[in-house]
Amino acid sequence: MLDFIRKFFQPSPDTSPSSKFPEPVVIQRQVLVLVINSLKEDFIQSLKNQVRIEPNDCDRLYRDTQFLWLGDKGRLPKKLKDYDDFVVDLQQKSEYDVYLVSIELEQDHPGFRREANQMDRINAFRTLTDSRIKSISPRLKVEVYENTGVY
Repeated sequence: MLDFIRKFFQPSPDTSPSSKFPEPVVIQRQVLVLVINSLKEDFIQSLKNQVRIEPNDCDRLYRDTQFLWLGDKGRLPKKLKDYDDFVVDLQQKSEYDVYLVSIELEQDHPGFRREANQMDRINAFRTLTDSRIKSISPRLKVEVYENTGVY
């Protein structure tokens, strides 16, 4: 009888805690990196004072973005995340310098993909309201985005 009770209360391989629940799926959030010319410095400074994108910023972000990159954080090109070698010396400013604005997207939006048409791209930018501004780089040399896959 004791053997029966032990066998009854021992978990079988099928009922162990690890097999009862499926493994959690880790969803990698998309990172959107916007390349914005340094001539838009006033706008960049206003963004630095915000944590999230405000509704009136969306169209301006669309107009001021020269190039963009979209993808998983783990696939972010090295130059777009480790840009210390490209920080501009204040005595060496150029009208071609840029800022990188990184935004964490809650969901994928096809309007930010490489093949998106202009209307889809504008609509995608308009969905950025309340998106979290992950980081804004210091002023960088234009070479920072060369050979990084921006479009």
